[in-house]
Amino acid sequence: LGITVKAVNVEHGIRGESSVKDSEFVADYCGKNGIELKSYKLDCKTFSEEQGYSEEEGARIARYSCFNDALNSGFCVKIATAHHLSDSFETTLFNLFRGASAAGVTGISETRDNGRIIRPLAKISKRDIDEYIEKNNVPFVQGETNFENAYSRNYIRTKIIPVILERFPEAEKSVGRFCELTEKENDYLNSEAQKALTADESGAYFIKTDIPDCIFSRAAIIAL
Repeated sequence: LGITVKAVNVEHGIRGESSVKDSEFVADYCGKNGIELKSYKLDCKTFSEEQGYSEEEGARIARYSCFNDALNSGFCVKIATAHHLSDSFETTLFNLFRGASAAGVTGISETRDNGRIIRPLAKISKRDIDEYIEKNNVPFVQGETNFENAYSRNYIRTKIIPVILERFPEAEKSVGRFCELTEKENDYLNSEAQKALTADESGAYFIKTDIPDCIFSRAAIIAL
């Protein structure tokens, strides 16, 4: 592909010695395979408490801060995360259960941050990835918090999704198509909302009133 693969590892400081060992596994793998590695060690528990985030949200924010540092420092030009189709399915259900609008049920996009973050596995299911791992004897470690149902996402992943897939085996792909269509519709509606906005010299926004409610609400969010 004409690219150089490097690795970025973030130790969140949440799972104690287990998390440290996972990071050591990454360092060992990279060392054996000649992969340049940039590592970060965080205290996401303290960060989340100080900033008023849930532990899960705080860890995500801190992790992406590390990704941006790796990009801005010149270590790499893109970050490829391992998000897959099953993650997107989980995210869509999670957002629906929380009462999201159409703008919040597009799953996980293939890129973000103007293409600096890419997700090459976004359309591949976890089942297919697991089969590849087994067939090719790819070494891996599993974070034990992935199975702790105290986290809402984990509960959806371990309790709800298996029941859905047992009844509707193609549900992930079907919801994936729904998310793709919704994302395109969102892009169009957002462009219409942008047209409904005007700004004066002070930077204050004004929204047209003769527009549908769905466009008005999006224009208000953009103005904020």
